[in-house]
Amino acid sequence: PGIWNVVFKRVSANDIAAARKGVIAACIANAMPDENIDAWRAIAGGIEEQADTDGSPSTSPATVPMHTDDPAIVDLLGRKGFATVLANRIVEARKKAVEEAKDGKKPGDNRAFIVHMHGPWGSGKSTVLNFVSNELKARNGGETDPPWLVVEFNAWRSQRLKPAWWPLILQIEQAALAAEKSLWGRWVLRAKWYFMRARANILPLVLGLAGVIVAFILLDSAWLGEGSELLTGLAGLITAAFSIFGFSRSLLFGSGAAVKAFEDLQSDPYGPMMTLFCRLIDAIGKPVVVFVDDLDRCDSDYVCDLLESIQTMLRSAHITYLIAADRKWICTSFEERYEKFSAVGGEAGRPLGYQFLDKLFQVSVTLPVIPARLRDGFWDGLLFASGSTDAPKKPEGAEAEAATKLDAAATPEAKSAAIQAENDPHVQQAMVVKLGVEQASPEARADFEHRLKPFGPLLDPNPRSMKRLANAVGMNQSRMTFEGRHSALPEAIARWTILELRWPLLADWLVDEPERLGWSKGKRGVDEADRAMLALMHDPDVQRAIGGGPEEGRLTVAVLRELTV
Repeated sequence: PGIWNVVFKRVSANDIAAARKGVIAACIANAMPDENIDAWRAIAGGIEEQADTDGSPSTSPATVPMHTDDPAIVDLLGRKGFATVLANRIVEARKKAVEEAKDGKKPGDNRAFIVHMHGPWGSGKSTVLNFVSNELKARNGGETDPPWLVVEFNAWRSQRLKPAWWPLILQIEQAALAAEKSLWGRWVLRAKWYFMRARANILPLVLGLAGVIVAFILLDSAWLGEGSELLTGLAGLITAAFSIFGFSRSLLFGSGAAVKAFEDLQSDPYGPMMTLFCRLIDAIGKPVVVFVDDLDRCDSDYVCDLLESIQTMLRSAHITYLIAADRKWICTSFEERYEKFSAVGGEAGRPLGYQFLDKLFQVSVTLPVIPARLRDGFWDGLLFASGSTDAPKKPEGAEAEAATKLDAAATPEAKSAAIQAENDPHVQQAMVVKLGVEQASPEARADFEHRLKPFGPLLDPNPRSMKRLANAVGMNQSRMTFEGRHSALPEAIARWTILELRWPLLADWLVDEPERLGWSKGKRGVDEADRAMLALMHDPDVQRAIGGGPEEGRLTVAVLRELTV
């Protein structure tokens, strides 16, 4: 009854207390053997003391509004700063790719920038995509920083359409038409699109047109002489049928069946399609980013088909892909498809699916965990607010004050201390956002590179791993700042990032229970899975990554809890 009143009616303090005590009673009834029952009872007693003694309604009765599950458009959980960092990296990578292409330093088939944003279901990936979209669309720096065309592609809604890459191309074309403001511009872009599609598979069109001409001639009885109307009509119908068949295999029809037929009939279908795609992106005339959302709702075959298409034939243009999906879903999809190769392709602590993840994406980022102070405020707003979706207004001058206080701190440690010492929550949040954005800037990354040099031997000995480490450490440092982990040493972040990149299963195992980092190699009473992870943790390479003795930023149980809990 208490919960019913909280949700549907105005409530008194006693109603709320009764609902909370009911939940605690259920916790006590279903307590685990190692739980402290007395602690639960103490909490229940504290709630009882807070209730009104006379049972009268609260002086400020509240109603709980109905909330939709749509992605948020207002930043109530401190995600906008992370979106700004991500948008800046996307812009920076595109500028670099364009410059390298002009200088001839980069192959023409490797122009795309592919970013993966990891987060479990319901963690807010779609909301962050909204914020990144707003950041990119707001760019207005002329030729050096023009507004972007943001294409939203929902993989879940498109997974029944085959081949997987064709709906994605069509979505880009439709988004470009919708973004074109002038009618003439839309007509020009549409004409270019159909002309490019015709050029991509000219042969079926030529055969189809030739068939129409032949059919028209045969239908003229004079061509075969008097008395041949039946033969002429039959020949005309056969020719017309072949003409229709040829046209139906043309990309101009745009259906999935036509594109699939194009794949089957062409000796090299992907060459023309790659050319078509590059010309489409060039014709749009502005930077393009594709948001792929809800991929972790799709079956494994579609996940692999779409990502392999992006990796192979749709990365030859100057385009950015931001793919929001749970990495475990992606890894499991590839492990299912290539199950026969898992024995030869997997490594201890890094199965085959994670190696595909390394190959698919240049940058992989993890969505920040919501700090407790923001999470609690958001929850209270859902339960007791009037239902408004407006963000709390920051006092005027909060951002300026935050900038002044951060600039006065000379070192990263001093900046972290200044944030922790700040009492005004609005100023503190502005300081967090400013520091997080600064840490991901090119200048900060360049300054930080010398601190990464000692960790080079701890990586796989190849250039790709070194680039991934530099990218991942910078994003991890910003992410942890947004999570409220201001005091973590960069060296400790680097060591933890190496564990995540080289031994992701071990990293997940340690996150579940950081105290495992202190387990001895001969620890007893552990199951087979724990024993395997324990053996890996004491591998010499892993131990070098963890660090020991007086090494800078070495990982301990306390440090690990600071980084992950």
